[in-house]
Amino acid sequence: MQNSHRRLCEEPLLPGDYPRIQAVAIELVIDKIVYGGDGIGNYNGVKVFVPYSAPQERLLVSIQVKKKDYYIGRIKEILEPSPFRVQPPCPYFFTCGGCHFQHLQYDYQLVVKKLIANEALQRIGKVSCLASNPKPAPRQWHYRNKTQFPLSPPHKIGYFQRKTHQIVETEKCLLHPTIFDSIRRFFKNSIKEASETIYDENRHEGNIRHIILRQGFNTDECLVIIVTKEERVKQAVYQELIHLDGTNIVGIVQNINPIKTNRVLGDKFRTLVGRGFYYEKILDKKFKIAAGSFFQVNTAQTETLAQMVLKFFQPQGSEEVLDLFSGVGTFAIILADFVKKITGVEINPIAVADARENLELNSIKNVEFFCQNAESALAKFNQIDLVILDPPRKGLTSELIRSIVGLKPRRLCYISCNPTTLARDLAQFDQLGYEATEIELVDLFPQTYHIETVAKIMPKQ
Repeated sequence: MQNSHRRLCEEPLLPGDYPRIQAVAIELVIDKIVYGGDGIGNYNGVKVFVPYSAPQERLLVSIQVKKKDYYIGRIKEILEPSPFRVQPPCPYFFTCGGCHFQHLQYDYQLVVKKLIANEALQRIGKVSCLASNPKPAPRQWHYRNKTQFPLSPPHKIGYFQRKTHQIVETEKCLLHPTIFDSIRRFFKNSIKEASETIYDENRHEGNIRHIILRQGFNTDECLVIIVTKEERVKQAVYQELIHLDGTNIVGIVQNINPIKTNRVLGDKFRTLVGRGFYYEKILDKKFKIAAGSFFQVNTAQTETLAQMVLKFFQPQGSEEVLDLFSGVGTFAIILADFVKKITGVEINPIAVADARENLELNSIKNVEFFCQNAESALAKFNQIDLVILDPPRKGLTSELIRSIVGLKPRRLCYISCNPTTLARDLAQFDQLGYEATEIELVDLFPQTYHIETVAKIMPKQ
């Protein structure tokens, strides 16, 4: 175990914009793990952040960065290990930036995530209602239905190293389906053999930027997206992929992103082979998911989230529901059988098109979807019974929260992938007369610090 961490010390874990100092070694006890996945300890009144550490460990830490209010260090030696520390099964864990908690027993990962969520809820949101124990993931490994591989010259395909844009090539990843590893190897060979260029983000030259893979866990359908800088891509790069053994590839799509940006996808999609979407099934409902549509990365736990929405709402059949950030219609379509009417609002036109087709696929008649931003959409409503909120990581705007409260809903269900922005938003709801009465945690992301939080919000009594 200690040898693994000595090897870790040889790897550059710090982004390029951090000035390095002459390393100084200190002895440190880790107090807790914070949002972001680092352990934190106190050294002479200064907070020290240490990746890949665990609470109550006594460590010899090499200080790499000194700031006014905190230091950043790395483990030089584990003097007293945590009883919850395990040997990470992935040989790339300490270099690849995809995982944060492989060095912790899974049950203890859940404990850490609960502590992180409740700390944010209490410190930022001043929420008195504590989150329950997280719902564990049925799969701790190979649970992701989507992965995206960045590329860099000359022929690297893999994942970004922690806090950098340096690519770590991995023969296999333990978080996504094994077939994704085969597809990665296929592209590594085919791009080279086709003499296709790979994008250089520093020079803004070259063509292929990312390979994105998506799979329906309950349908076995696989969709491949090739992200390019240019309008063209050589056919030899992908033409044999459809015949790759062990795959059920239903479509290969090109996405064109000509801009110098960290944003992965551009606005233009073009189907190269087959179809530009795949199907997935959730709780006996069928969903079309296009290359440009968002879908939760953990299929099994998406079912758990949908069941939680039903539990929090306890619908009687007469309710009118507003589903904001509705995506391809996952929650609305599952809830539709239990309420009178649902209006879904989503700003992504590709997702809205999928959602409308999903209504037809499931013979749903009491749901409508509108392509609009959430703030402007609320102007057409005077009152609503129930509200589903599933915003992006940045959470809600103050304007939107005020508009939602103005509709006087009886219950809200807020699904969040970021406990800090959820806590901020719950504080504003509280100021406007609404409070969280129940908070559940769902682990969609084993081996990482991420956690999905679901809050039931009701008018104060």
